[in-house]
Amino acid sequence: MTARLLALLLVLGALAGARAQVPLTLVDDETTVGSLGFEFVDGQTLLIENLKLQVATTAPPGPIFGLIPRGSDVPYPFDPIETAKDVVRLTRYYESSGFPLAEVDYEVALDTTDNTVGVTFVIDEGPPLLVGEVSFAGPGQSDVASVLALEIREDWATFQRNPAVRTGDRLDNFALVELQSQTISWLRNRGYAWADAGAEQFPDTTGLRADVRVKVNVGPRARVGEIQVEGNESLARNVVTRELPFETGDLFDASALAEGQREVFGLGLFELALVDIAPEAVRGDTTVPVVVRVRRGPSRVLSAFTGYFTDGGVTLRASATHRNAFEGARQLGVDIEWRTGILSGLGGTGATSVSGGPIRDLRVSVPFRQPYVFDRRLSYTLQPSYRVRDDEIESSATAEVANTLLLTLAPLKTAALSVTGRRRDLSRGLGIRLLDAGQFALPPGPFLPDTLEATTGVLGLDLVYGTLDDPLQPTRGYVLRPSLSAAGGDVAYGRARLAATATIPLRGRRSGVVLRGIFGGLLPLGGTTPDDVGDYVLFRDQLFYSGGTSDVRGWAAARLGPKTFSITPPVETPGVTPDPSLITSSRDVNYVGVGGRYKMAGSVQLNLPLSALGPQWGVNVFTDAGYVGAPSSAPAEDLLRAGGAPADTTLAEILENEGGLRVGVGAGIQYLTPVGFVSIGIGVKVNPSYLDLRQPARVYCGDSIYASDPVCFGGAEIDDPSSGDARGYIDARLNGTDFDPEAISARQILGRAQLYISIGQTF
Repeated sequence: MTARLLALLLVLGALAGARAQVPLTLVDDETTVGSLGFEFVDGQTLLIENLKLQVATTAPPGPIFGLIPRGSDVPYPFDPIETAKDVVRLTRYYESSGFPLAEVDYEVALDTTDNTVGVTFVIDEGPPLLVGEVSFAGPGQSDVASVLALEIREDWATFQRNPAVRTGDRLDNFALVELQSQTISWLRNRGYAWADAGAEQFPDTTGLRADVRVKVNVGPRARVGEIQVEGNESLARNVVTRELPFETGDLFDASALAEGQREVFGLGLFELALVDIAPEAVRGDTTVPVVVRVRRGPSRVLSAFTGYFTDGGVTLRASATHRNAFEGARQLGVDIEWRTGILSGLGGTGATSVSGGPIRDLRVSVPFRQPYVFDRRLSYTLQPSYRVRDDEIESSATAEVANTLLLTLAPLKTAALSVTGRRRDLSRGLGIRLLDAGQFALPPGPFLPDTLEATTGVLGLDLVYGTLDDPLQPTRGYVLRPSLSAAGGDVAYGRARLAATATIPLRGRRSGVVLRGIFGGLLPLGGTTPDDVGDYVLFRDQLFYSGGTSDVRGWAAARLGPKTFSITPPVETPGVTPDPSLITSSRDVNYVGVGGRYKMAGSVQLNLPLSALGPQWGVNVFTDAGYVGAPSSAPAEDLLRAGGAPADTTLAEILENEGGLRVGVGAGIQYLTPVGFVSIGIGVKVNPSYLDLRQPARVYCGDSIYASDPVCFGGAEIDDPSSGDARGYIDARLNGTDFDPEAISARQILGRAQLYISIGQTF
């Protein structure tokens, strides 16, 4: 104990200016750190989370949001000697970060009740060290350009005018390293394989401004020598070398080695792929041997996934892939996705299919990929597929063969040309279901002929162009995704879509603004139109929809804008119109997005760190907006106004007014994982439509569908006020009276809010 007190006195003597608030002689071996903070005298530049990494003193995490305590069994002992050392560490960190006059002190507050201290580091950053003149020089202060090849001297002059560090910037060690690395990369990407550089600073008399000189040793210009492949015993050598963007005799380019490494790894055959200068290369030689080291992964891969979707229920995915089928790194696989419908609509939120059961969707595809088509940047994929679909609108089977030629110039710089043949068959005895008003009769008759079949050919072009600083966790960059397609056959159209995303960093890596925009248009051709009930089902996958986690939050997927009803009670005879008298559950009546020929949607999201929960946590606030225009008129015209009843006309007018620009706002909490942010939050409709605020079954059936003995219609007469229940559309229609939309109660709170969950950012 005596030795410890002596050490404390020495520390106090060395730090006579320390602003300790209690006599440290009261500190003993049992004293722990209760809190750790930073106080800034005149502004803060460096992030607190980075400052915490520099000190040995640690404290238990604070309460969540300042209210909820966290349990922790980890001890946080207080060591005054380490705290004094932390002052030195922080001072040095500030010096290396471009603050040569920074002053760091500390305060200690002792709570004798529980023998804990609160440590606060007090920091006066002082003025920053700024960059003066930036220059480049060869050995003996020679001109670097004089030893460069003539054809790149002009490019070198441009490089010198735009270095990573510029006059007036804050000069820290990271800036010097970045400038040095940038110079070396520039030279090595232009043939100078052995180029080296070192950056040094020359402060002026004030110590607040420094000239920077980069000393460059260019070395000889070199060419690629022998290309060796190691670890590739079971695969033809040319399968690897054809993926390299260089060959023996080419001018050395370090960026080409990195690109070749990505291309080789992209074959999907290897667990490891490295492309580098061979170890036997002689420094300064004009010929540089290159080695490609690979390690084979398994040729046959099986994978499986199970999850849950509200509409599709328990979902199963399975994939089997042979990564070297027919040799030559050709890939052959079988992919299966089955939305089983098990537990679909859990909580009463899901729709039912036209067959009267849960929504089901089975897709099977057999992709075959040829990785090299005349050029390493071209690949070809043949993918036949088969889909059996039973959802709110149709019960169908679709066979498809897609041929895609993919050009990959660089990450996020691709072009895909596709030709697809598709045959859609609704002759499975289940037909099509939309709102059946004006179509049902007693006894029920056929709703829509179930013999609809269509064959279509589609030519498509999909482009991706952009740049991101980090593909998984981007903080800066943009991505553009334009898409064009044209179809002919039983249904014909032209379609265009542009999706754009940008992220802009704010102060600190964890803060930023994310912008998204989507624009699209569909032009029906050849006399086919989505306004026709028969054609609509063929167009529905090409129409534009809005709403959902990755689009406009506050609305469920495809529920923003034009919508209609999907009426799917149990049916006694497949292929005939369901009798509304069979509806005994609110789940039998649901909204379904109609879709439109045009779409505009946008989003602005602000991401901020949430230090109260830890460095991986963050919050976001957002504003989303969407508009779907020129919707199909089939639900209102063909399926309502054709009925001629007053209630039909009223409901048709409601459907026609569902469009317009809709805005959603909200906030969420997010956690940073290796695959991006996992977010959960709430979106709120700012200007919801009439149907947005009302339950579909209540509009269609009235309050009686939520009674203890649910029934859709056939209760008290509509003009009988004795029950006090609001009557729905069906009662009004069958009684030959007008439908009173205001009688249906709105859900002003629950109708506006929508929970969302997302993984990763949409780029």
